[in-house]
Amino acid sequence: MKTPANVGTIAGDAERIPLACLLCRRNAAASTNDKGRHMVQQLPPHAVAPGVVDGFADLVTSARDFVDALCASEAPEDLQRGVAQTLRSAAAELRSHTVDRDEAPAGRRPDLPGQGHPLLPAVVVTELCEGRVRAEVTFGAAHHGSGGAVHGGVIPLVYDDVLGRLAARSVVPVARTRSLEVSYEAVTPVARRLYIEGWIDELNGRKIFTSGCMSDGTRVLTTAKGFFVALRPGQP
Repeated sequence: MKTPANVGTIAGDAERIPLACLLCRRNAAASTNDKGRHMVQQLPPHAVAPGVVDGFADLVTSARDFVDALCASEAPEDLQRGVAQTLRSAAAELRSHTVDRDEAPAGRRPDLPGQGHPLLPAVVVTELCEGRVRAEVTFGAAHHGSGGAVHGGVIPLVYDDVLGRLAARSVVPVARTRSLEVSYEAVTPVARRLYIEGWIDELNGRKIFTSGCMSDGTRVLTTAKGFFVALRPGQP
């Protein structure tokens, strides 16, 4: 695969790690402090009044908060049963408004963290341009594996989301994941802001080869290689 000219490598213990991985913190800080120069494309906000969170965004945030609280608590039996009944009632209300999957907003709101899907970690994309994406995420109790570390299975989900957005931007209309490989370089912590960067390695017809990294700002935690394929017209 072809490596972009501005991405170097350094020797690691097991493999050569992209130098861009070590720049996550600097890039994130630069995009925050100097948006005019570094933010190639900032995702537009949803069309609501300034300072007002739309109902769906509020619902998704509350759902994530609930799951996080559930995973971090051990409540009394009567409280558990009461909350369970409340959830069943709320689910019944929402189910009465079921629409076709392609019409439901969950996972289809790029202006929201995690694209508005309650099962996705709340990834916030700070930059998305041709050939590169930058994002931030803070994992919570819902993503905890053990010993203060993020569950290893959650991390590929984040890469699939972030690198998938980049791949989809590079082709029309949609790209599907063909393969995703993640290397775990260090323990990924919960309750700490992490920085993600992804880039296109190569475009070859319908094939999109991508790479990515996740950092805590001072060290590489994970790296990834994603292979995506653009769908033909009418292909599901």
